[in-house]
Amino acid sequence: MKVVKYTAAAALLLSLGAGALTANAETKEYKSTGTLKLIQDTSITPPVDPVNPTDPVIPVDPPGPGTAGPLSIDFASNLDFGEQSISTVTETYHAKPTKVKDSEGETSDRPNYVQVTDKRGGQKGWTLSVKQSGQFATKDNADVEDGIELSGAQITLNNGAAVKAETSEATAPTIVKSEIILDAENASASTVMGAKVGEGGGTWINRFGDINNMADSISLKVPGGSLKEAATYNTELVWSIDSTPANEL
Repeated sequence: MKVVKYTAAAALLLSLGAGALTANAETKEYKSTGTLKLIQDTSITPPVDPVNPTDPVIPVDPPGPGTAGPLSIDFASNLDFGEQSISTVTETYHAKPTKVKDSEGETSDRPNYVQVTDKRGGQKGWTLSVKQSGQFATKDNADVEDGIELSGAQITLNNGAAVKAETSEATAPTIVKSEIILDAENASASTVMGAKVGEGGGTWINRFGDINNMADSISLKVPGGSLKEAATYNTELVWSIDSTPANEL
């Protein structure tokens, strides 16, 4: 009996002590901060694969480096319509696919494409356009007079499609032209893609065709009646990206 009484008394004392500790407990807080400052990226964004856009690639025949800045044109394919025989009937020639190298140095054909990046933040919108600066003409050829034009020749860009280059929450551009006919006579600009406010953040590709139809998606029509010389004819395509958000066209 004495042991039981002693144990009960000890338990009572412990209970009273714990209650006193709880009653006197106090919590204090102290706050620190976490800070991240984001600035606009002015570096050049490298090209990616227009078919597998998470993979970087190196174009075999690039026109040059992309433009720098938070709103940029990263790459646009050169168009090679090959070597053709002079013809007295109207002919349509197709641009060869773009050749690229992957990270292991393997070369493959890809659709011709243009790549743009908007790193300004906030998806402010933009407009991408292209124009042909002049008609196909001879240049620096010892056998013919410089500047002879291939009158009436016309480039058509078909099967345009917008492809996002990375996983993000960015909204696709509303305006994507599936067909663009370039006008070499007055060099007017044609809209290729357009992002409204709330669209087009990150890197976007407009590719002309896919693996199945890339060889037929860009064409050059040459009238049979145009005067021709055995020479190389060149023209220049000028791609422009404008920070003005796209409107319905």
